[in-house]
Amino acid sequence: MSVRKYSFVCASDVEGDTIKCRLAENSKDECGGICNPPANFFLDEDACTMSYYPSASAVGWYGIALQIEDYYPGTNIVLSSSPLQFLLNVITASCASNPVFVDPTPKDGICIPISGTYTADLVAQPQSGGSYINTIGTTSPSGMSKTSLDFYNGSSTEKYVTVTWTPSAQQSGPTVYCFYAIDSSSKTPCSC
Repeated sequence: MSVRKYSFVCASDVEGDTIKCRLAENSKDECGGICNPPANFFLDEDACTMSYYPSASAVGWYGIALQIEDYYPGTNIVLSSSPLQFLLNVITASCASNPVFVDPTPKDGICIPISGTYTADLVAQPQSGGSYINTIGTTSPSGMSKTSLDFYNGSSTEKYVTVTWTPSAQQSGPTVYCFYAIDSSSKTPCSC
């Protein structure tokens, strides 16, 4: 098992407010029964990033409840607070044979400013001998399109899809999209 560090929100605000993240609190009835993250789970509230250092005894599913808040700049005045709940699945696995995303795929956890239309190639490569990429999927904002899976630039192993998105006026501000690859052995990359 290895350390996984994920950025789960782009820390930006169209008005320039300060964004912070915190664990949901039971005393405020925010967490719906999942108030305790697993041991070795750490949250950097200012950067809105979480780190998790799993142990072999921690295999299983965990519910995580967070609050994402924006503050009036330079103060402790909370302007809004939005819940974010998700599941964390800790498994015993080696990443050495899992597929990987390669250039020009956008790097994990980055924020990309968009003015107009966003287009990106998502390119995956298998790591196991005899395996091939059979799916590149996305969790996408409304209106994002994706091409069919195909070989990348004449490669016999790398496959890709192209995603295209023109945000509507109602979709201004930070938006998250994730992508994943599945190879013929049902393995996926070790990060989102």
